[in-house]
Amino acid sequence: APPHLRELLDRYAYPSPDRPGFMVYEVDNGRFMNHSERPNTDFSRYGGATAIRDIAADEEITCDYGEFFEDFERLHLATAS
Repeated sequence: APPHLRELLDRYAYPSPDRPGFMVYEVDNGRFMNHSERPNTDFSRYGGATAIRDIAADEEITCDYGEFFEDFERLHLATAS
């Protein structure tokens, strides 16, 4: 892939959990969700995000990226240092 596309995918996409070699690039409202170690949504049931507590108006909607990207914690720690 051209460098600008590779940079885009490295920053905003994640490996597909069920299609090795493929990346997932969100184009729906999932692209607005951010990672948190104390998320306010859960992806482990129902095939989508479920609020696990009340979410205030204007509060950021968060999830644990590790729920669907098993190497997230390792990658996150490697890029944080």
